[in-house]
Amino acid sequence: MPQSNDSAPEPAAVTWTPPQSEQIPALQISMGRWLSHPTFLMTTCGALEAGQGTIVPAADTPLESTVILHAEEANRLSSAQPFTLDAETTEDALAAGAALPDWSVEPDDLPAPEGLMVFDRPIGYCQGRARVPLPVVACSWGPSPQTAPPGGAVWVTFWSAGDRESLIAESIAHGTPPAEARYNVETGTPPLLWADEALVCWSASGTPIFTPTSRCVPTDEVTGIVVHQEAAPWLQTVFAAWNFIRNQVVEITEARAPRAERRRAERTGKPLPSVRVVSARRRTSSAPPSAPTGRSVSVRFPVRGFWRDQPFGQGRSLRKRIWIKRHWRGPEDAPVRIRPVVIVVEKPTDLTE
Repeated sequence: MPQSNDSAPEPAAVTWTPPQSEQIPALQISMGRWLSHPTFLMTTCGALEAGQGTIVPAADTPLESTVILHAEEANRLSSAQPFTLDAETTEDALAAGAALPDWSVEPDDLPAPEGLMVFDRPIGYCQGRARVPLPVVACSWGPSPQTAPPGGAVWVTFWSAGDRESLIAESIAHGTPPAEARYNVETGTPPLLWADEALVCWSASGTPIFTPTSRCVPTDEVTGIVVHQEAAPWLQTVFAAWNFIRNQVVEITEARAPRAERRRAERTGKPLPSVRVVSARRRTSSAPPSAPTGRSVSVRFPVRGFWRDQPFGQGRSLRKRIWIKRHWRGPEDAPVRIRPVVIVVEKPTDLTE
């Protein structure tokens, strides 16, 4: 690994251009195929040998652990329901995730037993080669037979975009024609890179079990949520996105892959699922009605989003957590009052330290 130069400028983060919704099925197939590619397998094996990886299935060698990881992920992706979140919904999920009152998760909270969710904007960053920040732009989830506590759990994998443009530039600098360099990189590298993983046990609550720099090899006694501290905010965002979908506080439409792709898939006996497109358009203008407070409001001001325990069921005796989106409060013709809000965005931590 090259020595870092503290006096050198920090490298710029890789930009993310999200795929169109109809391109998600092809992306999902490509991700599954790459999991069995020798290059991808050896990359993961090398990372495990170097002590990387948050959750490592118990096995005699890093290669055996790698095979388990990749085989399980390929199985999850093969039956995953694809979702894609637009930029506004992703922004809402980031805000809602950061405000989550606890980490409790039940099987019914998942919008599908196995899923793949692609975000229109990054939900975080991880370190790539040469310390280049890579945007975390997708997650997948489902069961893990090798890390399955008796009470049940769901495995979550995070995916980042790769630095393909730098690889193309390096190839061109070594004399490869630009068109050939782009073709070689785009066909010779996976569409997304494995960023990290987490294990979420059902009914977990409170503070998750943050793993240290050493790996976690789950046993039958594992409880709570096993996640690296760097990935904890990503997981909170995913929890919020699941909540949006399950509680229908967003608009969900369906998109399908191009007809030619669908026909090819049908001939192989594996029809492509429709992509569920999650949009924030459904609830944008006002807040749900609330009990009167007795106060009169003479100005119009923005209200930040917040979580509410919404009554439901017989006699409204049950509660479900829903996210109340940011909205305006006060008469429409009243003067507008806006207080400044300072948001501090930290740069990605150097994970090699």
